[in-house]
Amino acid sequence: MRSTMMTAALVGFALTSSGGAAESDDTVEWRHYGGSRASTKYSPADQIDASKLAELAVAWRWQSKDDQIEAEVPALILRATPLVVGGRLFVISAYNVISALDPATGEEL
Repeated sequence: MRSTMMTAALVGFALTSSGGAAESDDTVEWRHYGGSRASTKYSPADQIDASKLAELAVAWRWQSKDDQIEAEVPALILRATPLVVGGRLFVISAYNVISALDPATGEEL
């Protein structure tokens, strides 16, 4: 059975520009495909660089509801960019199931 799994290879502080807690006032958001309306693929977050690569580890894993749906509906091919807006990580599965996650813990909201 095919499953959709999102793996966060970022630690919780990776989503903030200051390296503080995810609820910090200077949280970096990713509101558009490619990071901006111009698809610049640039993020001002600066706490991860080449010197910290060895320190990265999987912070959490999230399992979508696709396995439950797949028994009734044939598989689809859908890939979308997760968005970070308002301190929430929004993801969409291959079956158009949208979920909001806590970006620091992966907990479904």
